[in-house]
Amino acid sequence: MVKEVRFGLSVVIPTYARPEQTRRAVESVRAAAGAPVEILVVDDASPVELADHLPEANCSGVPVRLLRRKLNGGPQAARNLGIRRASFQFIAFLDSDDVFVDGKVDRILGILRADDVDLLFHNVVGMERYSRLSALWVRTLGSMSLRWVLCAYNPVATPALVIRRRRALGVPHFRYSEDYAFL
Repeated sequence: MVKEVRFGLSVVIPTYARPEQTRRAVESVRAAAGAPVEILVVDDASPVELADHLPEANCSGVPVRLLRRKLNGGPQAARNLGIRRASFQFIAFLDSDDVFVDGKVDRILGILRADDVDLLFHNVVGMERYSRLSALWVRTLGSMSLRWVLCAYNPVATPALVIRRRRALGVPHFRYSEDYAFL
């Protein structure tokens, strides 16, 4: 039985040896003062000490919690740890080399308050490059490995996803297209 958690948004950021990019991702999670939001940075056993590079709260006042895996397990294993440790009812995902656009968190919180939502999928700035790359892969499908085939047909960009916290976790041993497998 999953304990009832309070309304709010936990932003899970898996990372490996990317202190500067992770800091930029953390700072992009902006919310109105007092909004029920937290950031969980999950260090996937990187050799870099991320605690030296991350604040206790970002420039918007959103608290930052750093979790560290002992063994490198890939992005989905890191996301799973973030999901398990999240304080709030909803989980948003942000890759350490991506950023949220201004206003995203407040808009998402408004939607989640107004509607009964289990999964929220939205557009992401920069998706155009994924579309062009996918078209190239499809044209050359005959010479691609299974990994590239999975990536070519992966319709999910992790930063475009918000889920209601449930028991469901992603398949931790997937290193590619883990977002697609999670859905």
